[in-house]
Formats: sequence, structure tokens, C-alpha cells
Amino acid sequence: MTTPDFDLRRWLRILILLAGGSASCGAGETIVFRSLADQLDDLAYRNNITIDGLELTASQPPKRVTGDSTERVKRLLAEFNYVTILTSERSIERIIILGEKQVFPRGVTLHTRKKGKNHTIEGRVTGANGKQIPVSLVIDTGADYLVLPKSMMESFGVDPDSSETRKLQTANGLTDARIAKVKTLQIGNELIPDIEAAFIEDDQLGDSKLLGMNVLQRYRVTLDDREQTVTLIKVE
Repeated sequence: MTTPDFDLRRWLRILILLAGGSASCGAGETIVFRSLADQLDDLAYRNNITIDGLELTASQPPKRVTGDSTERVKRLLAEFNYVTILTSERSIERIIILGEKQVFPRGVTLHTRKKGKNHTIEGRVTGANGKQIPVSLVIDTGADYLVLPKSMMESFGVDPDSSETRKLQTANGLTDARIAKVKTLQIGNELIPDIEAAFIEDDQLGDSKLLGMNVLQRYRVTLDDREQTVTLIKVE
């Protein structure tokens, strides 16, 4: 989200009001929102929240909501899948909107371990050969894939020469990754079959293995920094 200049935002509101219509936004201020995206953008601006994927809400009409910023976000995004990242004070720091949701069954809440500013959860990967290996995974919304070190390919019975090579962006720049499917990934009681993994040279990853968006996008994710928990609610 790009934070607009305050004065420009005020002039735009005045122009919209002059065009006709009004809606109450609370705190004694009357504002018109043309779309849900405008409404979310205003809420983000007022509460210092970063929103990714705001354009996905542009076709939806605004809603009349009340409450604090957390309650408003829940009601405004009730029809969307999204990831919420909280600060240590449990206020919303960032929202990643993934798209319109369908049905949410019951989810699972897992404890995380802090690794610097990142959160790590425990999982278990099963290769095509049936071998199971426990892994500690850094929750990384910037990674497209489940990312594992290349040295694990042999353990999973994956032939590096038969896998597809793709360029991936890492913290150390662009690097070659071997893309291959693993049989299952287990996180808590969630079992994900036939998931693509990106195998990267070990020295590019250091000691990290990453839980990326090809897994996270299957869930509504809430990461609580203070409580050190992550809640995953599966999207059907």
C-alpha cells in the first residue's frame, strides 16, 4: 500500500462529496467510499497498516461497519481469504489479501518459535520414496514455494537431473532452484499431498527451510507475534 499525502486525500474526499452522496465513517467525519478497496485503504491509512492485494477488493461495494480497527477488518474482509500479521502489542501491522473465500472449516492453531523477526513451525515432509523427515519451517509470505535445501533431494528419492529448473528470488539474489513434488507435507494435523518444493543450494538457504505461499494460500492465516502462535483455517 502506498501512503498518500494527507492533504491530497482530504481534497479527494471533498471532490467525492461534491459529486453527491455521503456515508458515515465514525469520529464525526462523513466520507464517501466508492468501493471496499477505498474503505480499506482509508482504514489502513488511519491505523498505519500495510495492505497487500488491495486491488482484489476493488469490485466490491463499501460496507457500513463499526468498532475498532481489528473488528472493522474482520467485517470488511469477511468474504475474503487473508493473512493477518500482528505486532507484539497485538495490533494489526500487515494484511495480505489472497482472494474471495468460499468455505472455512475448523482450523488448527500451532505454537511457533521466533528466529530473529521470523516465526518457525515444525513440520514433516514425506518424499516420493516414503521417507519422512522432520523439518523446521520459517513462515515466509515472500517465498512462492515450500523451499528446502538441495541436499535433501537424495533423501526424498528425487533425481535432480529429472526435475525442472527455475529462477527464484532469494535474500541473496536470483538463484537456480530445482522444482519437484514431495509426497506430503504435514503441519500439525494438516496433511497436504503432492506439494511442489523448490530445492535450493544449501549455502543459499543457510540453516533455513521456508514455508511459502504455495502452502499458505490454501489457508486463512493469522500470525500472533506476542502469543507466538499461527492459526491455519483451510480454504475448501
